[in-house]
Amino acid sequence: VLREAGARGVDLVLVPVTGGLSGAEVWIADMQLPSRVYPGDRVPVSVDIQTNAPQAVTLTWVAAGQAGQGTLTLTDESDSVPLGNGAPFLNGTPFLNGALAFSFDVAESGFVSLRACLEAEADTFAQNNCMDGWVLVEGSPRVLVVGEAQERAALVYALQQSGLSVEEATPRQLPLTVQGLAEYAGLVLVNTPARAYASQTLTAIQEFVRDVGGGLVTVGGAESYGVGGWLGTPLETALPLEMRVQDPRRFPPLAMVIVIDKSGSMSAEEAGVSKIRLAAEAAIRVAESLNDTDTLAVVAFDDRPADTLGPVQMTERDTLITRLRRLQAGGGGIYVYESMNYAAELLDGVGGGADIQRHILLLADGSDAEHQPGVMELVAGLVNENVTASVVAIGSGSDVPFLTQVAKQGNGRFYLTQRAADLPAIFAEEAARAKRSYIVEEDFYPLPVSTWQPVQDVTATPVLHGYVATTPKSAAQVVWEATQGDPLLAVWQYGLGRSVAWTSDATARWAAGWVAWEDFAAFWGGIVREILPSPSDAGMSLRVLSGDESARVLVDVSGPDVDGLSLAVQITQSGRDPLSVSLQQTAPGRYEGSFIPPESGALLLRVYGDRNLVAGWSPPAPAEYIPGTGSSDVQAATARMAAQGAGEIITDPAAAFAPTLRGRELGQPLTSLWVLWVALLWPVDIAWRRLSLSRSDIVKLWAWLRGQWLQFRRPRQPGAVVAQPPTLAATLRRQKSLSQPRSPASGHPPVSPPLPITTEARRDETVTSAPAPSRSDPAVEATPTANVDTLAARLKRRVKEEK
Repeated sequence: VLREAGARGVDLVLVPVTGGLSGAEVWIADMQLPSRVYPGDRVPVSVDIQTNAPQAVTLTWVAAGQAGQGTLTLTDESDSVPLGNGAPFLNGTPFLNGALAFSFDVAESGFVSLRACLEAEADTFAQNNCMDGWVLVEGSPRVLVVGEAQERAALVYALQQSGLSVEEATPRQLPLTVQGLAEYAGLVLVNTPARAYASQTLTAIQEFVRDVGGGLVTVGGAESYGVGGWLGTPLETALPLEMRVQDPRRFPPLAMVIVIDKSGSMSAEEAGVSKIRLAAEAAIRVAESLNDTDTLAVVAFDDRPADTLGPVQMTERDTLITRLRRLQAGGGGIYVYESMNYAAELLDGVGGGADIQRHILLLADGSDAEHQPGVMELVAGLVNENVTASVVAIGSGSDVPFLTQVAKQGNGRFYLTQRAADLPAIFAEEAARAKRSYIVEEDFYPLPVSTWQPVQDVTATPVLHGYVATTPKSAAQVVWEATQGDPLLAVWQYGLGRSVAWTSDATARWAAGWVAWEDFAAFWGGIVREILPSPSDAGMSLRVLSGDESARVLVDVSGPDVDGLSLAVQITQSGRDPLSVSLQQTAPGRYEGSFIPPESGALLLRVYGDRNLVAGWSPPAPAEYIPGTGSSDVQAATARMAAQGAGEIITDPAAAFAPTLRGRELGQPLTSLWVLWVALLWPVDIAWRRLSLSRSDIVKLWAWLRGQWLQFRRPRQPGAVVAQPPTLAATLRRQKSLSQPRSPASGHPPVSPPLPITTEARRDETVTSAPAPSRSDPAVEATPTANVDTLAARLKRRVKEEK
């Protein structure tokens, strides 16, 4: 509107009104505290205090039956808050800003109000010295701790000591769907490999965090993260860490050969997928987990090496993965001795020097491992050449003891599974263990690298003895680091929920001193509480907008069936009768109502009807008593309005009546008028030239028009016959008849036709004209039309000339 007014030349005059705050002033600018907590939580509060004069202020607060007091001295060295575009406040001093922090405990669920007030020596208004806050204490959340009993025992006890409601489960006891996990507020996974979970459960955990907004905490150990086969699983996707570490200085190159049983038993299907296909996917998982400096070969073996893929350096892993997807089953059983010897020959062909690690992974059927003689001696010789060997057996068959001995003889690991679906997780775990450097076992203290509220007060910790190496994701916040720059504690937001990763353990293996630490329960209780979701994340949100005299309640409902709901809000304040306000739908999913708020005090708002929600609200201090709103904001807004409307800012009231109005001239475009005149005169011009009109014709036309007008104005006599004037056509006919020769029968002699007039004669006639005969000349009377120059005569003459 201001820009349009300026374009139209409207003069704009603006007068900023600041409310008359001219003396020393101190006020509470803001109060920060969580809106929802749980019983047993300690609620942190930060109060932002501002003043325009250096002085000491005292803050007194009361909440949940507790009270406290703090003093803050604001000097010229305090943080200053500029106003608007940097303009100073009133007497030239900018706002001095400081904050007082305190906390209080909440023991029971319910609505808790907080009131904080300032006292200062130099202050003008008391209306801005107090501020109200509120916090909603929800019922105790349920946390599910998952892991083996000996791994989770210390952590479960610590969480119970912190006031959380804890339930325990093993990985196989977890539900397969996200609906089964939704009854918990958070999950804590303690040192469990990915193969211990059903694949559907891992997907449900990811959806629990991303879509439901649940919290996730993972605690490390020798069977977690990369060494636990978490690489490439939905669990890794939900965490702030990557399982693979790309560091050739710490991880020397690895040459690995995977021997896959290609016998007929591998053609059997699980859930519609053959075992050989699952084995190929497991080998692909290994290829994805290795570093670019590593080498991998995959051999499909029965009684001979049917398919040999590689050795290939992992810079070309895509080619190997493409070939692995075409792997097919064969027949018969696997020849263990021949397959191990063939794998050793492949490793001999891989260079890399003495630092390279060499490893063989054998996948065999637990009841169909043939040609066992000589295998132990072969494996013992490989170990002497620094080649290790691990074995994976599918099914509890008669050959399992033999395969177990092979893994033990080869200084490797033995895995037994009844499901081929576990192979990808087992292979990824084995690849990480083969690197050996993923598990770092040395003494260290956590190194803080960023601030995070649950651990910001921790200044000293016991020593840790180990962790699992990982890599932080780009969007993750690394709070503490271990040695060599590896993350120890990391957190991030994933979808609607939050997840935390702790790469050390919570047992006596790596954290023996922590288990006996006096702050062990507070440490883990604070971390778990931080990632628990707010109960308000249930498809509803409530806002209160404060106006001059009333406040508006806005409730937004998301999800299906959000229209046509019956909703109302009950507004309750301590010591007052509750007020019920009906909410009306104003937009899809939005419901609104209004009420008159009290001058101060926290309010509890309960939405009820078709949906339920509990929230709180505190009326703000009147804006005219907040210097930032009454002066700088007004000045900045006035400057913006003046710039947009090309206006003038005045401070003297008399200047509003000064004779400074600017006049301007307005023009009227004449183009359309001239076009209209041309359009009207154009036909007249054409007619004038085509009809050869003379001045006498114009005179006759004017006389005719005048006669018509006079006759129209002349009053008529009753019964009189009005003579009609001859028309132009009749006049032409009469003139033509007069110019025609009379026939003999008429009694007049015939008139011979006029001789043609030559150009010379016409010129002579033009130059020397005969004297005009008098009106008494008999010749004129005898031939009255001989010399009459009529319109018809001129037209005929014009035609003859053109011929």
